[in-house]
Amino acid sequence: MNGFRLLVFLCSAVFAAGCAGNAGEYVLTGKFENAATSYAMIKCGKTVEDMDTIRLSADGSFRYVRKLEKPAISFMMVPETGFFSVIMINGTRNHIEADLSRVGDCRITGDLADAHRLYAELQREMKEKTGQDYASFKEAELTFADFRLRAEKRLADIPDTTFRSLALRELDASAFLTLFTWLGRLQDAGLPVSSDPDYNRFMQECDVDNPGYMANGLIDYYFSWCCQCRQENGGKDAWQYTLSLVAGKIADLQIREKVYMNILTEFFAGEDADGEAEAVFTRGMDLLREAENQEALRKQYGIFKKLRPGADAVECELEDITGKVFKFSDLQGKAVYLDVWATWCGPCCEEIPYMEKVAEYFRNDPRIEIVSISVDANRKAWETKLEKDKPEWKQFLLKNFCDLYNINGIPRFMMFDKKGRIITVDAPRPSDPEIIGFIESHLK
Repeated sequence: MNGFRLLVFLCSAVFAAGCAGNAGEYVLTGKFENAATSYAMIKCGKTVEDMDTIRLSADGSFRYVRKLEKPAISFMMVPETGFFSVIMINGTRNHIEADLSRVGDCRITGDLADAHRLYAELQREMKEKTGQDYASFKEAELTFADFRLRAEKRLADIPDTTFRSLALRELDASAFLTLFTWLGRLQDAGLPVSSDPDYNRFMQECDVDNPGYMANGLIDYYFSWCCQCRQENGGKDAWQYTLSLVAGKIADLQIREKVYMNILTEFFAGEDADGEAEAVFTRGMDLLREAENQEALRKQYGIFKKLRPGADAVECELEDITGKVFKFSDLQGKAVYLDVWATWCGPCCEEIPYMEKVAEYFRNDPRIEIVSISVDANRKAWETKLEKDKPEWKQFLLKNFCDLYNINGIPRFMMFDKKGRIITVDAPRPSDPEIIGFIESHLK
């Protein structure tokens, strides 16, 4: 081979290696038809902020190469048009194609083609398992244990051991989340925590001294369970008791501080059924170490004292779909059942059909006004949603409404009397079977 031919050969080899990706790198190529944007995004790390942007060519093709810190089952998305699970393991080469105008159209080939196919099947089956009704916590626990055993056998057909470990970890996480949050199912069914001893046993065995619990919100759920157990056992100091548990459960001082703040914020967003407010505030001030958090608690407590039943509603300006501005006091003369929501809030949107039924029931009742206030920062999203749904009850926009009422989570429902005084800042949801009776009881 002469020098020139050797040089050409070496250059070609280097070029080919660059296109394929170096050994040990993760390589994903593909093509997206009918993409709404000129780029895609792929999650490449632990947090949502760890996103790489991938430029799409004019024909929708792309090439992505990265040396991953850790293998992961992650996701890739084309804004507004497509979302896909991707298995990311160094040393593998994969190819994805999809027509984004067709829902569910996706074809993955390459080293992990079989892994992608099997993982999609397992995820569909797990979704069915997590969404179905169970007679008891024990039945759910046994169902997930059986599903895991069968999944292990099916995963054994995939030679990549890294993928097998990742898939089992994801399935375990889905099962654990469903079991850990069983309290929500009990509440939806109107059952006390004590009605399911297997769930309580499960929670008692959980070690929540884990940063991951804080990251995904499970630690707050755990202390809500502790608080409810105390209340059901007749404790009139449930929130003080819950605060007292934190130091013994959480070793990390920074995480402990966040947990204290979350518990206190949740308490002062509610109504203090047992008259604990002053004691909880005092205890909170003693427990918090950071001056910024102490000041935030003082502010929450100050707002809370103004929101007791019988207090005047907070005056504010609301804007309707036409841009006309109203004062909240303009609603006086009728009782008000109020929905606080946002277009980006899934649980909020799930309540809309029930709000429609409530609004229809009271349509001709001169004693009550049904009102929704959106806290959307994106006015266009709100306008688009109203144009699509065409609700027949009053709609307003005020993005900082939650700040006025210490609201730390939506949807939130509230009720005011005809003189504009607070009846409750934490009313039942429209999906509550007793909602009509609740509203009517305050119209007499």
